Amino acid sequence: MVPNISRRPADWVAALRDLLTPANGRERIMAEFRPESWIRNNAVEVDVDEDKEIDVTYEMLLMGFEDASALQTQDSDHLLEAVRAPDWIRNWAGPFTIDTELAVSDAAALFGE
Repeated sequence: MVPNISRRPADWVAALRDLLTPANGRERIMAEFRPESWIRNNAVEVDVDEDKEIDVTYEMLLMGFEDASALQTQDSDHLLEAVRAPDWIRNWAGPFTIDTELAVSDAAALFGE
């Protein structure tokens, strides 16, 4: 699923500012990547020795508050391609889940809602 892009120019500006400036010291919106493997036709979470957080600040700002706050885990597969997603996550070939619960609450704080 491709996310909706906000129609508000202020959201575009905020997203571009986030993309073009260093993130040090600024609030971030993080989602958790949960890698899985097929075991007996069931996707089962696997343990990896990598950081599983994805910085999705840019993507959430670009969506705008309304769509970002309505994002559900089942609608979050596009975050696999987040600008700041680590390469190992982008290249994950197995099943996965991206938990957006924390990201949605972080988005509310960042948008001031």
